[in-house]
Amino acid sequence: MNNYYKFEALKQELRNYFQNNSYVISPQKEIERDIWIKNIKTLAQIEGKSYTIYDFQKGQVIAHQSAKESVANKLNLSLCALRNGNYIWEMTHVDDRMFLLKLQIAAYRFLMLLSPRQQNEFVLVYQRRIMLNEVDFQCQIHKINLIMSDENDNPWLIMISSQPCKIFNAENDERYQLFSVHPGRQIHLFKKVWEFEVPHLTKKEKDILYFVDKGFTKAQIANIFEIEETTVRKHCANIHSKLYVNSINMACSLSEQLELR
Repeated sequence: MNNYYKFEALKQELRNYFQNNSYVISPQKEIERDIWIKNIKTLAQIEGKSYTIYDFQKGQVIAHQSAKESVANKLNLSLCALRNGNYIWEMTHVDDRMFLLKLQIAAYRFLMLLSPRQQNEFVLVYQRRIMLNEVDFQCQIHKINLIMSDENDNPWLIMISSQPCKIFNAENDERYQLFSVHPGRQIHLFKKVWEFEVPHLTKKEKDILYFVDKGFTKAQIANIFEIEETTVRKHCANIHSKLYVNSINMACSLSEQLELR
């Protein structure tokens, strides 16, 4: 699969997440979001960093402010808003754009697996490279923080902060680097999510997901296949492990998005 089709597949996967996890934000939450947007310029000036606010509900960047007089601002190397539903990242290599899109998907998956308390501790630190006039340069250090959840504790608003860019020629072939994920005790879970590949589900696992999606209980499914309920539970546990989810309902949603059944 070439880069174009990989990129299109990633974009479709992210769109599926937004379509299948849509929710309505209360007027009070909208007010809180607007306050963040109004304060982002001041925050950028005080901290000397660039800030971007990303809305999971809308699936797009809704606010950006570059650090005052920063190198990133002068070279216009910052995040751009979405155009026609597609990510447009200025001065970035195609592999870099794919990485950033993959990062959004991994962060979304990871957040949905955390408890509300763990979500509030969430910080992801990474580095990327840029292209400027066909020359490869080292890049900014970015941090992604969850800054707001909705009334049901679903991740909603994320802030991406960027240190000013240091411009010098890149000396290695690494287009990006993940530095750390917090809460640290969940680093292995994030790595599994980050390295996620489309898993292989057996025919029996697909059949069980089909009936779960139709609202059948595990006992009813056991009767349909004339097997023990403990066997159905074992199949469900295998599905959880393959899809890195913690509930059979999440497995149903994800397997449908990945067209596994």
